[in-house]
Amino acid sequence: MRDKRTIDELSTEELERILLMRKRQQRLERFRGMDERRLDVPLPEAQPALEAVALPNAAPLAVQAEAPLPAIAPRVPTPPAYLDEVPRFEEDLEAHGYLPRQQAPRREASMPGLGRGTVNRLLLLTEIGGFVGLILILYLAYQGIQRIDANIAKTDAISATSEAELRARQSIPTPTPIVSINTVVLPGGHVWSETGNHRFNLDEVPAPYRAQFQQVLAAPAENFSTRPTIAGGPVQIEIPAINVRASVRAGDDWAVLQAAVGHHPYSSRPGEQGNMVLTGHNDIFGEVFRDLPRLEAGDEIYILAEGGMRYTYRVREGKQVTPIDTWVLDQGLGAQTPLMTLITCYPYRVNTHRWIIFAELVSSS
Repeated sequence: MRDKRTIDELSTEELERILLMRKRQQRLERFRGMDERRLDVPLPEAQPALEAVALPNAAPLAVQAEAPLPAIAPRVPTPPAYLDEVPRFEEDLEAHGYLPRQQAPRREASMPGLGRGTVNRLLLLTEIGGFVGLILILYLAYQGIQRIDANIAKTDAISATSEAELRARQSIPTPTPIVSINTVVLPGGHVWSETGNHRFNLDEVPAPYRAQFQQVLAAPAENFSTRPTIAGGPVQIEIPAINVRASVRAGDDWAVLQAAVGHHPYSSRPGEQGNMVLTGHNDIFGEVFRDLPRLEAGDEIYILAEGGMRYTYRVREGKQVTPIDTWVLDQGLGAQTPLMTLITCYPYRVNTHRWIIFAELVSSS
């Protein structure tokens, strides 16, 4: 019965057997072609021996018959098994009594002591193991890349944080603008002491500016007498109503107010449009402005300016303000009529507030 299986359904041994059959069938066809071209030529008969021939004028020469040719070996007939229409295998030939010549054993790509199936299974397992190993290597590489990316992100975050902290440490904080003390608190503030250890009242200064004023107070005292005078600035003040006659110096800091009435450096000069501000203590360093609260509207104040000019101001009003009411220093207050503002601490030896006198210019001579 003919085998109807496809090539894919055949085993390796069966495929090798079919291939061998085809090769032998092709060999058999070649043998048939050679038998058709072969000619049966009869062998030549034996030749008689040559006789001696006499030659003229020459010695007789004995001629011997040549040795007979060797017999030709008879042709080995082709085994009947190879002349059949159907190719046969060696096992079939043995069954017909024909033993083929010994052939060299075919080398098998196998391991000693192992069969072909075992070797194939080992090779298959090796391939599967290699494939699994490759998958494992790729997975481990992917995991490594993920860890590297995570470490890089963490390192970047740490670097950014460190850099921010470093910049924060290295950055110079924006300093509080250096300003005159009189722009944040009215001049003349102090703490009275029975022992005479009077000091500047730092508690009146707003907190953002205290460090700056501490540095100013810790600096060596400046000799105010060496300061340049302001051309046309006030040099003397007279208030007949409270019996005041005192010199006026440029500036109103702690050193100046110990010896004289201070002229606020950012205020106008006598007779000018604007607000001329003069400050004096009420209970220390001569108590020059102790009776300032006694002045009444209409009382006159005289200012002697550098160069000899004399100016007369008339009291308009007096009032109590807090140390941080710096609006009394505003130059706009004397925009219409030149104004003079007198400042001193209040109440006497308490000094929690300021007493202010506003006086307007009346005349000059």
